[in-house]
Amino acid sequence: DLPNRLQFEDRLTIEIAHAKRYKHMVAIFFMDLDDFKKVNDSLGHHAGDQLLQIVANSLKKTLRQGDTVSRIGNKFKDNGGNICRLGGDEFTIILPGMTDCKQASMISRRILQDFNEPVSIDGQEIYITASIGISVFPNDGEDSETIIKNADTAMYRAKEQGKNKYMFYSPSMSESTMELIEMEKTLHHALDKNEFVLYYQPIYDLKNGSLIACEALVRLRSADNGFVLPEKFIPLAEETGLILPIGEWILKTACEKCKEWTSNGYDNLKVSINLSVRQIQDKYLLSKILKILKESRVDVNSVILEITESSMIENIDGTIKLLKKLRAEGIGLALDDFGTGYSSLTYLIQLPIDTLKIDRSFVRNMTSGSDTETIVAAIISMAKQLNLKIIAEGVETEEQLSFLKKHGCDKFQGYLYSPPVSEDEFFKLLERDYKK
Repeated sequence: DLPNRLQFEDRLTIEIAHAKRYKHMVAIFFMDLDDFKKVNDSLGHHAGDQLLQIVANSLKKTLRQGDTVSRIGNKFKDNGGNICRLGGDEFTIILPGMTDCKQASMISRRILQDFNEPVSIDGQEIYITASIGISVFPNDGEDSETIIKNADTAMYRAKEQGKNKYMFYSPSMSESTMELIEMEKTLHHALDKNEFVLYYQPIYDLKNGSLIACEALVRLRSADNGFVLPEKFIPLAEETGLILPIGEWILKTACEKCKEWTSNGYDNLKVSINLSVRQIQDKYLLSKILKILKESRVDVNSVILEITESSMIENIDGTIKLLKKLRAEGIGLALDDFGTGYSSLTYLIQLPIDTLKIDRSFVRNMTSGSDTETIVAAIISMAKQLNLKIIAEGVETEEQLSFLKKHGCDKFQGYLYSPPVSEDEFFKLLERDYKK
């Protein structure tokens, strides 16, 4: 029973006009519930709806008479002018008639304190926190659009600083921070908007040059930011935990596509999928992977999961247990970026992997007359002694290819033969180059 965005903006415009006339201040709160998605995912959307109602009622009790709360996104129903809602788990609050910012600070603290006690939904106790961004007219903008935008920016900065806090907007927020905030906002909505897309880098047999596999690589096509490469958004996705739903989408999409290709006659084709640090740490990862494999009906022998050395370092023993369970299901395992992290031959012997991938940094320098040649040759020799396959990444020249072939490398990928390509382009390569 809260007003929607249109009603909120109308009221804000009126309050700004009054503030201009009577020379006082108006504060805007942009409030977002922290990790609200976990409630929907664990208890269902009905519980999420109940939680939103509890939050709305709590805000009504906390705010002053004449303050406005809004949640954008729901159907409009006037409630006498006290409250509005913005959408999803986002609420906005208008505090008119302020003489200084201390009032906004006091109310922010009171709101956050109200969340200290758990709420009960369907017999479950739920602890919630919120992040609040605050902008003030006329300090932070002369119009409603600017004021709302700046409050939203401050809210994302509060989340960036650890959540469960309020933060005033400041022009001194650096441009890089603003870009991160905008990117996080983009990531929050990218899955719902179908803005992620998979590219596939072909993997070739080094002996005969035939196309035998591919590595699935995620890209982002954002309506606001255009085509975004993974180095721009993957670290932020890891930091915020958004890599978990993104990683599930990658697994699901790549497995479904592999099933489609193998059903069309490319029956020995394999697809390689990267697992992130956060995914490795997820205690539900195994069940999620098995569920995706079952639903996609892909042959488990067609799937290879890639991990990096750095992803294991926090819990090596736990990672080894996980990998053994995955291997027992028939899933292929590869150690990516070998030699760039915390290489330990002791753990390498324990890992139930099939493949080592030589990092592109070694491949790039191995024909320059440096000691890198010796290192790459030693890695290949060691892998063969351990009955592991070797894939070289980042192959860009015929000279590099000849060196790898001379020393017995099994497979390679790189721009010499093909960069990562779209799904349609990869299918054309399959039709042209695949050897059954």
